[in-house]
Amino acid sequence: MNSTTIKSLNAIVSGKLNSNLGKTLMTTETYPLYYRMITKCGCTFIMNILYYLNYGYVNLDPFAVHDKSHIIPKATLATNEAIANSPYSFVVIRDPVARFMSLYFDKLYGQSRPSEKFSLGTYFIENGLIKPNADNNVTLHRENCISSIKWIKKNLSGQTDQEVNWHWKPQKFRLNQVYQLHFNVLMLEDITFQLTNTLKPLVPHIEDVIRNVSAQNISKKPVQTEDVLNDELYELITNAYPDDMRIHREVSKCWSVLKEAKQWPEYQTSVMLSAG
Repeated sequence: MNSTTIKSLNAIVSGKLNSNLGKTLMTTETYPLYYRMITKCGCTFIMNILYYLNYGYVNLDPFAVHDKSHIIPKATLATNEAIANSPYSFVVIRDPVARFMSLYFDKLYGQSRPSEKFSLGTYFIENGLIKPNADNNVTLHRENCISSIKWIKKNLSGQTDQEVNWHWKPQKFRLNQVYQLHFNVLMLEDITFQLTNTLKPLVPHIEDVIRNVSAQNISKKPVQTEDVLNDELYELITNAYPDDMRIHREVSKCWSVLKEAKQWPEYQTSVMLSAG
């Protein structure tokens, strides 16, 4: 789905376009594609796909894509016009509820990687938002999530003494950055199909690449997400991210229609003609 066609995003877009957005985008030296990362939206997986496309082999240290900033090329020299006219610019979004639960298990309750300079969970633990020894106690994990999302909602509205961290910042902010440049908006929930159909004209073997790249930042969970989620927690998360919820629903509906009708190539062509 093209970013400019998302009605729920169009209603909240604000601010001027970055005059050199390319410096924030990831690309490859072989294929002229452009990726804008959103944290907790499959970025480890996507960046390792870019690694494979750039170097021609699987990255044996999957988390190096986060720890070594130079490892994935940036599109520094790409003009905004070139990016806007490319059918291979994309961003990946995720169901906000799943994104928060991933944040909790990976960054707030989970252990940071040795290479990370700080632990997000330290603040939450030190301030009594998270009980660090919940182990396999579903009730304690749910309490951790509830207190964490309540604090995050306050943080997002400027009611805490901490800066908003990109790991829980709404996805709409990154979408706002690329809105005018006709980015393809993909969903993590159906990333194999959507990424394949977006990049296959440029990368004919993209399906093989996706199969070979297995690196995904999936945290070990002491309990299952579906056991922790209840109506109260679900409502708190959706209330913290109302715009992201609307955007995700709209994009999901659009992709479902396209996939069912098998009209993706025609849709992509019409979008690019209107963009030009």
